[in-house]
Amino acid sequence: MKTRAALLLGSSLALAACDGTSSAPKPLPELTSAPLTTEKSLSLVHPMMLQADSPPSDPKSLTSLLADGWGVTQVGAGQPLANHTVDGSAAPTPSAAPVLLTRFFHLADTQLADDESPSRVVDFDTPGATYGAFRPQESMMCRVLNAAVRTMNKVNESSPVDFVVLGGDNSDNAQKNEVEWFMSILDGS
Repeated sequence: MKTRAALLLGSSLALAACDGTSSAPKPLPELTSAPLTTEKSLSLVHPMMLQADSPPSDPKSLTSLLADGWGVTQVGAGQPLANHTVDGSAAPTPSAAPVLLTRFFHLADTQLADDESPSRVVDFDTPGATYGAFRPQESMMCRVLNAAVRTMNKVNESSPVDFVVLGGDNSDNAQKNEVEWFMSILDGS
């Protein structure tokens, strides 16, 4: 069964954003430090969707799933840094005076999507080939990308980065508005 962690987290965020109590999202808080995954991690309490008969695309099912704790997160220990080599061999022993060659970010597969676009295939979300077509987190992806950019900027303040690699699938539907949103967020909007 596919992991539905992002879907359920997105569902809870989308439901919270659309509860009718506010007309605009709350501004993101100022970052005082970069939230690094080496220090702590955030995971879902229920990482897998087990009830095929309760699709989150159905508002009644979503409400029930959220009431049962789906989408609830927990803070855990950070992930340690690990040495990796291209060929899988053991990493060399660092010298007495190691030199940092470069620092960079790799921002890949953001799939910023216009969740109201007629090209979305949400109505075809069924178990099987189109399982996962309903992605409620899409309505929050501008905020997620904004948080990622703000975090990268905060890391850059204390340890300068040489460049950023954009790994593709930045715009989910290759629509002009999605590309404009993506570029404006990278520019600081």
